[in-house]
Amino acid sequence: MKFMSGYYTSSGAGGRPNQDSFSIRFAEYPGGDMVQIVLCDGMGGLADGEKASAAAVLGFHEWFTHGAKTFYRRGLDWDWLETEWRGLVRELNRAIYTYGQTTGCRLGTTVTAMMAAKDSYRILQVGDCRVYAMEAMPTQLTVDQTAAVHKMMLGQLTKEEANRDPARNVLLQCVGASAKCRPVFYGGSISAGGMFLICSDGFWHHMEDGKVRNHVAVRSVRTEDKKEKCSWQPETYFSGICKDAVEECVRMGEPDNITAIMIGTAEAEGQ
Repeated sequence: MKFMSGYYTSSGAGGRPNQDSFSIRFAEYPGGDMVQIVLCDGMGGLADGEKASAAAVLGFHEWFTHGAKTFYRRGLDWDWLETEWRGLVRELNRAIYTYGQTTGCRLGTTVTAMMAAKDSYRILQVGDCRVYAMEAMPTQLTVDQTAAVHKMMLGQLTKEEANRDPARNVLLQCVGASAKCRPVFYGGSISAGGMFLICSDGFWHHMEDGKVRNHVAVRSVRTEDKKEKCSWQPETYFSGICKDAVEECVRMGEPDNITAIMIGTAEAEGQ
């Protein structure tokens, strides 16, 4: 499988420092590509949230340098990947939590990481950033670890009510805020032409809005038409989708930081 990407981020309409951090890393191997995407939304006063999200992204970024090779040599062993990532989150949680205890500040970060290779993917989730499969209608692949979703699962709120409830911003866990953190994993298959959206809560707050949803859903399904044009640049195209959608969120007055990342797929040569 061949992977393509694009992204856009904004501090939002509230004028806050942008505490979203992200990384996209590719590796080429016989028969296709491998891609790791990590998006973290930091929490904490002033620069503390930025420190937490940047530290988590850096941890995954550095892991990929050696981990991707081992993952490939092990025949894309997804169970091994989950074990590695679980240990990495444990170490990141310990480091950020210790820093907060030492400095007397409370900080933390969400972590949503996705690895895609060949015809499969895995997602690690801590917090409330989201991953969507971009089909005719976006399909949410992750579950928000928030008080509002917890209420919904208990039958106290409908999905629509949970999306509007103030508790949608209350996290049940994040990396670095407490002594323990337990990531959740999701997995599935990938087909050529499939697309994924990874976004922070500043973006998905508006996914139910037609204008924002159409930017990422309607334009993404037109990608096959674009591929027929020799001048088509996938990174520019996907980044343009993200930029238009993020700027629509800003125009709607979203006060939080906003990040959107799109991943597209195509058959690798020779497949």
